[in-house]
Amino acid sequence: MYRLLIVTKSPTIEKMFSETDGWETMGFKPPRIRKTTADAIECMGKHHIDAIGIDEGFSELDSWMDTNQPHIPIFMIVGDKDQQLAVIREVELLLNQIHTDDSNDDYNEESNFSMARERWMKYLLSRLAPTKLEILKQQRLYRCSDDPQRPCLFARISIPEGDMFITERWHYGSERLATALRNFFGEEFEQMNIHIAVVSPEEIRIVFSPRPDREDTAVPDTATKEYIEETIGQIQHYLGLNMSLTEFRVLDGLVNFAADCPWCETK
Repeated sequence: MYRLLIVTKSPTIEKMFSETDGWETMGFKPPRIRKTTADAIECMGKHHIDAIGIDEGFSELDSWMDTNQPHIPIFMIVGDKDQQLAVIREVELLLNQIHTDDSNDDYNEESNFSMARERWMKYLLSRLAPTKLEILKQQRLYRCSDDPQRPCLFARISIPEGDMFITERWHYGSERLATALRNFFGEEFEQMNIHIAVVSPEEIRIVFSPRPDREDTAVPDTATKEYIEETIGQIQHYLGLNMSLTEFRVLDGLVNFAADCPWCETK
Protein backbone atom coordinates (compact mmCIF):
# COMPACT_ATOMS: atom_id res chain seq x y z
CA MET A 1 0.00 0.00 0.00
CA TYR A 2 1.30 3.43 -0.96
CA ARG A 3 1.31 6.23 1.61
CA LEU A 4 0.27 9.79 0.81
CA LEU A 5 0.79 13.06 2.65
CA ILE A 6 -1.64 15.95 2.07
CA VAL A 7 -0.56 19.46 3.07
CA THR A 8 -3.36 22.02 3.07
CA LYS A 9 -4.81 24.86 5.13
CA SER A 10 -8.25 24.43 3.62
CA PRO A 11 -10.90 22.75 5.82
CA THR A 12 -12.82 21.92 2.63
CA ILE A 13 -9.86 20.07 1.08
CA GLU A 14 -9.12 18.32 4.37
CA LYS A 15 -12.75 17.19 4.62
CA MET A 16 -12.73 15.93 1.01
CA PHE A 17 -9.73 13.69 1.64
CA SER A 18 -10.94 12.57 5.07
CA GLU A 19 -14.36 11.55 3.74
CA THR A 20 -13.07 9.75 0.65
CA ASP A 21 -13.59 6.00 0.90
CA GLY A 22 -11.93 3.11 -0.88
CA TRP A 23 -8.29 4.10 -0.45
CA GLU A 24 -7.23 0.47 -0.02
CA THR A 25 -9.02 -0.46 -3.25
CA MET A 26 -6.96 2.19 -5.04
CA GLY A 27 -3.75 0.83 -3.51
CA PHE A 28 -3.25 3.48 -0.80
CA LYS A 29 -3.38 3.79 2.94
CA PRO A 30 -5.69 6.61 4.09
CA PRO A 31 -3.58 9.76 3.64
CA ARG A 32 -1.98 11.70 6.44
CA ILE A 33 -3.04 15.36 6.50
CA ARG A 34 -0.93 18.24 7.80
CA LYS A 35 -1.60 22.00 7.90
CA THR A 36 1.86 23.57 8.20
CA THR A 37 5.26 23.19 6.57
CA ALA A 38 6.86 22.28 9.91
CA ASP A 39 4.30 19.53 10.58
CA ALA A 40 4.71 18.16 7.05
CA ILE A 41 8.50 17.97 7.41
CA GLU A 42 8.14 16.31 10.81
CA CYS A 43 5.72 13.78 9.31
CA MET A 44 8.15 12.87 6.54
CA GLY A 45 10.85 12.40 9.16
CA LYS A 46 8.72 9.95 11.13
CA HIS A 47 6.83 8.10 8.39
CA HIS A 48 7.53 6.70 4.95
CA ILE A 49 5.78 8.84 2.33
CA ASP A 50 5.48 7.72 -1.32
CA ALA A 51 3.89 10.91 -2.73
CA ILE A 52 2.82 14.28 -1.40
CA GLY A 53 0.03 16.65 -2.37
CA ILE A 54 0.88 20.27 -1.61
CA ASP A 55 -1.83 22.92 -1.74
CA GLU A 56 -1.23 26.55 -2.74
CA GLY A 57 0.56 28.79 -0.26
CA PHE A 58 3.40 26.44 0.72
CA SER A 59 6.34 27.86 -1.24
CA GLU A 60 8.73 27.16 1.65
CA LEU A 61 7.75 23.49 1.60
CA ASP A 62 8.23 23.35 -2.18
CA SER A 63 11.76 24.70 -1.76
CA TRP A 64 12.47 22.27 1.07
CA MET A 65 11.29 19.36 -1.06
CA ASP A 66 13.58 20.39 -3.92
CA THR A 67 16.57 20.31 -1.59
CA ASN A 68 15.74 17.40 0.71
CA GLN A 69 13.24 15.12 -1.06
CA PRO A 70 13.77 15.45 -4.84
CA HIS A 71 12.52 11.91 -5.54
CA ILE A 72 9.07 12.06 -3.96
CA PRO A 73 6.34 12.84 -6.52
CA ILE A 74 4.36 16.02 -5.82
CA PHE A 75 0.79 16.02 -7.08
CA MET A 76 -1.81 18.72 -7.58
CA ILE A 77 -4.50 19.47 -5.02
CA VAL A 78 -7.85 20.32 -6.63
CA GLY A 79 -11.19 21.16 -5.09
CA ASP A 80 -13.30 18.73 -7.11
CA LYS A 81 -13.46 15.18 -5.76
CA ASP A 82 -13.72 13.43 -9.13
CA GLN A 83 -10.83 15.45 -10.55
CA GLN A 84 -8.78 14.73 -7.44
CA LEU A 85 -9.37 10.99 -7.78
CA ALA A 86 -8.22 11.21 -11.40
CA VAL A 87 -5.00 12.83 -10.17
CA ILE A 88 -4.59 10.08 -7.56
CA ARG A 89 -4.90 7.44 -10.28
CA GLU A 90 -2.08 9.16 -12.18
CA VAL A 91 0.00 9.08 -9.00
CA GLU A 92 -0.66 5.37 -8.63
CA LEU A 93 0.49 4.68 -12.20
CA LEU A 94 3.71 6.60 -11.58
CA LEU A 95 4.36 4.88 -8.24
CA ASN A 96 3.85 1.50 -9.89
CA GLN A 97 6.58 2.42 -12.38
CA ILE A 98 8.91 3.64 -9.64
CA HIS A 99 8.47 0.54 -7.47
CA THR A 100 8.46 -2.11 -10.20
CA ASP A 101 11.24 -4.70 -10.30
CA ASP A 102 11.06 -6.25 -13.75
CA SER A 103 14.71 -6.38 -14.76
CA ASN A 104 17.79 -8.42 -13.93
CA ASP A 105 19.56 -5.30 -12.66
CA ASP A 106 19.66 -4.21 -9.04
CA TYR A 107 16.32 -2.71 -8.00
CA ASN A 108 16.68 1.05 -7.67
CA GLU A 109 13.69 3.35 -7.14
CA GLU A 110 15.69 6.44 -8.08
CA SER A 111 16.70 5.02 -11.47
CA ASN A 112 13.13 3.81 -12.06
CA PHE A 113 11.89 7.34 -11.37
CA SER A 114 14.48 8.70 -13.80
CA MET A 115 13.31 6.29 -16.53
CA ALA A 116 9.68 7.26 -15.88
CA ARG A 117 10.71 10.91 -16.21
CA GLU A 118 12.36 10.17 -19.56
CA ARG A 119 9.16 8.52 -20.79
CA TRP A 120 7.22 11.62 -19.76
CA MET A 121 9.68 13.85 -21.62
CA LYS A 122 9.27 11.75 -24.78
CA TYR A 123 5.50 12.16 -24.41
CA LEU A 124 5.97 15.92 -24.02
CA LEU A 125 8.42 16.29 -26.93
CA SER A 126 6.05 14.27 -29.12
CA ARG A 127 3.46 17.00 -28.40
CA LEU A 128 0.98 14.59 -26.84
CA ALA A 129 0.33 16.65 -23.70
CA PRO A 130 -2.96 18.44 -24.47
CA THR A 131 -2.50 21.75 -22.63
CA LYS A 132 0.05 23.96 -20.91
CA LEU A 133 -1.65 23.29 -17.56
CA GLU A 134 -1.18 19.54 -18.06
CA ILE A 135 2.52 20.09 -18.72
CA LEU A 136 2.93 22.17 -15.56
CA LYS A 137 1.10 19.51 -13.56
CA GLN A 138 3.17 16.63 -14.90
CA GLN A 139 6.48 18.49 -14.63
CA ARG A 140 5.81 18.85 -10.92
CA LEU A 141 4.60 15.28 -10.47
CA TYR A 142 7.73 13.91 -12.15
CA ARG A 143 9.98 16.35 -10.21
CA CYS A 144 11.56 17.68 -13.40
CA SER A 145 14.33 20.18 -12.68
CA ASP A 146 13.33 22.57 -15.46
CA ASP A 147 11.71 25.97 -15.45
CA PRO A 148 8.96 25.14 -17.97
CA GLN A 149 7.96 28.76 -18.51
CA ARG A 150 11.39 30.17 -19.39
CA PRO A 151 12.69 30.29 -22.99
CA CYS A 152 14.26 27.04 -24.16
CA LEU A 153 16.02 25.83 -27.31
CA PHE A 154 14.51 23.22 -29.61
CA ALA A 155 16.33 21.15 -32.24
CA ARG A 156 14.86 18.77 -34.77
CA ILE A 157 17.29 16.24 -36.22
CA SER A 158 16.50 14.00 -39.17
CA ILE A 159 17.82 10.48 -39.77
CA PRO A 160 17.86 9.93 -43.54
CA GLU A 161 18.33 6.17 -43.17
CA GLY A 162 15.40 5.90 -40.76
CA ASP A 163 14.16 2.34 -40.26
CA MET A 164 17.14 0.90 -42.11
CA PHE A 165 19.59 2.05 -39.44
CA ILE A 166 17.46 0.99 -36.46
CA THR A 167 16.39 -2.41 -37.82
CA GLU A 168 19.40 -3.47 -39.87
CA ARG A 169 22.40 -1.85 -38.17
CA TRP A 170 21.41 -0.75 -34.67
CA HIS A 171 19.21 -3.73 -33.64
CA TYR A 172 18.48 -2.29 -30.15
CA GLY A 173 15.32 -0.23 -30.73
CA SER A 174 14.55 3.46 -30.36
CA GLU A 175 14.72 3.57 -26.54
CA ARG A 176 18.28 2.25 -26.51
CA LEU A 177 19.16 4.68 -29.30
CA ALA A 178 17.83 7.55 -27.18
CA THR A 179 19.99 6.34 -24.28
CA ALA A 180 23.06 6.24 -26.53
CA LEU A 181 22.34 9.76 -27.76
CA ARG A 182 22.01 11.01 -24.16
CA ASN A 183 25.45 9.58 -23.44
CA PHE A 184 26.89 11.68 -26.27
CA PHE A 185 25.01 14.90 -25.52
CA GLY A 186 25.17 14.63 -21.73
CA GLU A 187 22.55 15.78 -19.24
CA GLU A 188 23.30 19.49 -19.07
CA PHE A 189 24.80 22.32 -21.14
CA GLU A 190 25.20 25.94 -19.98
CA GLN A 191 22.94 25.26 -16.94
CA MET A 192 20.24 23.90 -19.24
CA ASN A 193 18.86 20.37 -18.98
CA ILE A 194 19.11 18.33 -22.18
CA HIS A 195 16.10 16.18 -23.07
CA ILE A 196 16.17 13.81 -26.05
CA ALA A 197 13.38 11.80 -27.69
CA VAL A 198 13.46 9.52 -30.72
CA VAL A 199 9.92 10.31 -31.85
CA SER A 200 10.13 8.18 -35.02
CA PRO A 201 12.78 6.20 -36.91
CA GLU A 202 13.38 9.33 -39.00
CA GLU A 203 13.28 12.06 -36.36
CA ILE A 204 15.01 13.01 -33.13
CA ARG A 205 13.91 15.96 -30.99
CA ILE A 206 16.15 17.68 -28.47
CA VAL A 207 15.34 20.49 -26.08
CA PHE A 208 17.73 22.52 -23.94
CA SER A 209 15.64 23.75 -21.02
CA PRO A 210 16.97 26.20 -18.38
CA ARG A 211 17.07 25.11 -14.78
CA PRO A 212 15.35 27.35 -12.20
CA ASP A 213 18.74 28.30 -10.72
CA ARG A 214 20.12 29.57 -14.06
CA GLU A 215 20.76 33.26 -13.44
CA ASP A 216 21.58 34.29 -17.01
CA THR A 217 18.34 35.13 -18.80
CA ALA A 218 19.97 35.14 -22.25
CA VAL A 219 19.49 31.97 -24.31
CA PRO A 220 22.89 30.81 -25.69
CA ASP A 221 21.53 29.83 -29.09
CA THR A 222 24.77 30.19 -31.08
CA ALA A 223 26.86 28.17 -28.61
CA THR A 224 24.12 25.56 -28.29
CA LYS A 225 23.78 25.13 -32.05
CA GLU A 226 27.55 24.67 -32.35
CA TYR A 227 27.43 22.11 -29.55
CA ILE A 228 24.65 20.17 -31.31
CA GLU A 229 26.51 20.11 -34.63
CA GLU A 230 29.76 19.07 -32.94
CA THR A 231 27.98 16.24 -31.09
CA ILE A 232 26.25 15.10 -34.28
CA GLY A 233 29.70 14.77 -35.84
CA GLN A 234 30.90 12.61 -32.94
CA ILE A 235 27.83 10.37 -33.21
CA GLN A 236 28.33 9.94 -36.93
CA HIS A 237 31.97 9.00 -36.34
CA TYR A 238 31.38 6.48 -33.55
CA LEU A 239 27.98 5.02 -34.45
CA GLY A 240 27.95 5.48 -38.19
CA LEU A 241 24.57 7.22 -37.85
CA ASN A 242 24.08 9.94 -40.44
CA MET A 243 22.00 12.82 -39.09
CA SER A 244 21.28 16.40 -40.06
CA LEU A 245 20.03 19.36 -38.05
CA THR A 246 16.86 20.44 -39.86
CA GLU A 247 15.35 22.89 -37.38
CA PHE A 248 16.67 24.99 -34.52
CA ARG A 249 14.70 27.69 -32.72
CA VAL A 250 13.99 29.44 -29.44
CA LEU A 251 10.66 28.64 -27.79
CA ASP A 252 8.89 30.51 -25.01
CA GLY A 253 9.19 27.44 -22.77
CA LEU A 254 8.47 23.75 -22.39
CA VAL A 255 4.80 24.64 -22.01
CA ASN A 256 4.81 25.42 -25.74
CA PHE A 257 5.06 21.70 -26.47
CA ALA A 258 1.36 21.44 -25.61
CA ALA A 259 -0.70 20.01 -28.44
CA ASP A 260 -2.78 23.18 -28.66
CA CYS A 261 0.29 25.34 -29.45
CA PRO A 262 0.96 25.64 -33.22
CA TRP A 263 4.68 26.55 -33.08
CA CYS A 264 5.91 23.12 -34.16
CA GLU A 265 4.20 23.04 -37.55
CA THR A 266 6.65 22.85 -40.45
CA LYS A 267 6.84 26.10 -42.38
